[in-house]
Amino acid sequence: MRSDYENLLEECRRRVSKGASREDLILYLRHEGITIVESMKVLKEIYSLSLAEAKEQVTAHPAWANEVRSADILHEELQDALEKEDVDSLPK
Repeated sequence: MRSDYENLLEECRRRVSKGASREDLILYLRHEGITIVESMKVLKEIYSLSLAEAKEQVTAHPAWANEVRSADILHEELQDALEKEDVDSLPK
């Protein structure tokens, strides 16, 4: 029995064989409710990309702009909090 991921890969390969661009494929994945990480994995598999290349292409796509922006904000807030914690823990 095929997994959902294998079925997704098959559908993506079918779309690419019919002329879908990488941008089209990313948009399709987004509309299907596929997570950003799963979308990276699909692009990595379909186009034989490195994980870094797949991440760059998915996160640069406008379909993921809000999520990427939110993650960036969260990352900055976490980094600020950790830096403040380091400063507060220094001996006075």
